[in-house]
Amino acid sequence: MGHLEVNDEYRLVTNGFVIYEVQEKSWVLKKVATKNNENVFSDMVFETYVLAKEFALKSMVCKDMWIATVRYDRGLGIEYINIDNISAKTNSEAHDIAYDILIKKLHDKNVIKEIKVKNKI
Repeated sequence: MGHLEVNDEYRLVTNGFVIYEVQEKSWVLKKVATKNNENVFSDMVFETYVLAKEFALKSMVCKDMWIATVRYDRGLGIEYINIDNISAKTNSEAHDIAYDILIKKLHDKNVIKEIKVKNKI
């Protein structure tokens, strides 16, 4: 029998993370429960495989889960986005992660009006 190298992809799969491409520049990160990690995430969409993988690896390290409610305005009136299952050790780290996700999603930091982060209990 050969030696099994424990790399990032192996750690992701054994902890229930699945990353797959739906269409060009659209990668879905899915989290299912496993015996190693019982947390479950709603599906999240990323522009690249690398971004999805980085997010999944960060969420394995942290144990605290956060929810962000974001208020933004693209000129059509106030809109809201909820970002579930942010893994971070502190409120400010969760805020920064939510901000990064929003910039990738909205492509303009000037439309973000408010980000509220609370611990998921």
